[in-house]
Amino acid sequence: MKQWTSDRWIATGSIIVSVLYMLAAWKLPRFTMAAVVDAHVFPLFIGVCQLLLSLWLWMISSSDKKQDSPWQGLELKGGAFLLLLAAMYIEALEMLGFIITTFLFLALAPRCLGWQKWRVSVPLAAIVALGVFYLFNNILMVPLPEGIFAL
Repeated sequence: MKQWTSDRWIATGSIIVSVLYMLAAWKLPRFTMAAVVDAHVFPLFIGVCQLLLSLWLWMISSSDKKQDSPWQGLELKGGAFLLLLAAMYIEALEMLGFIITTFLFLALAPRCLGWQKWRVSVPLAAIVALGVFYLFNNILMVPLPEGIFAL
């Protein structure tokens, strides 16, 4: 008898989530005018892709050999700090603004995951934060929180 591995449990949960997601996507309201792509098409496409990937994971995870636990030797301190950092990012976004909070998050998050090269992550965080802010505010005309820069 084949043993259920952690991959198979994750795949089963992902299959359930993707089916529920596709049902919710199907219930999205339709446009009244004739449109080439309706409101439900893209979410439904994402749900189908997730379902196919979940089925693929479920099929390749069936192995008869005994596997070690994926939780063995896992250090949760970095992930917990990253979760705390994300919560702090959400809370500080309105007050400090998008540029500062995104820069701090992108500069500190790689450190939580074990990346040691500050000379790469700090300039990259600045470029990404400024670039995304410029893209959304000036090109896409979607205002992002300015925070202390809105003086």
